[in-house]
This record gives sequence, structure tokens and C-alpha cells, in this order.
Amino acid sequence: MTGRRSWALLAAALALASCGGEPLDATSTEACGAVSAWAVSGRPADQRDALVARLGELVGRSGSDVLTDPYRRFRDTVASDELDDAAVAEAGGAFLRACSDHGWEPPAA
Repeated sequence: MTGRRSWALLAAALALASCGGEPLDATSTEACGAVSAWAVSGRPADQRDALVARLGELVGRSGSDVLTDPYRRFRDTVASDELDDAAVAEAGGAFLRACSDHGWEPPAA
């Protein structure tokens, strides 16, 4: 591989690495914190509807749409007629992964 080609590949790799996605605004960060707190507390079933309502409010107020699809998936999973706790846990995990993909980190324990 030529030196010029190596530098081009390195530059491309660095450019891709820096494209982690847009950072979350404060409202989205609050939504991530709400899901994290719910998950840490054992994902109580009696709090699901309130969490979905809160997330809907926060995601709706956000200036960004990066959490819209993960929120909809979580909302639809919770609303499913055949509610499955494992599916709810997975949808919550997907929401938190979307948060992490945009720079959010869970609070230190």
C-alpha cells in the first residue's frame, strides 16, 4: 500500500470515528435519565404507562429527533396486547443504546 493511500484510509477512518451522531439536547438527556432510572429500579410494570407518557412529552419537546424512533418502539411495545416483559426490557435497552450512541452516559452509581 502506498503512503498516500495509507493516509487517505487513515483520514477516512478518523472521519468516520468522529461521526458519532448529533449530541443530545437537555430534554433528550432527561428522557435518557428517566429510562435509566426506571431500568435501574427493576423496570416496575406499574410505572410503564407513566414512563411512556413522560417520554412522549420529553421527546416531543426535544429539538432533536434522534430518540423518536426508539421512543415509538418502546411506546408500542408497552401498548402491545401481548405484553412481554422481555420485549419491554429490550425496547428500553434499545432506547438507552440510542442515548449512548449520541454521547449520553448513565449516572455513576
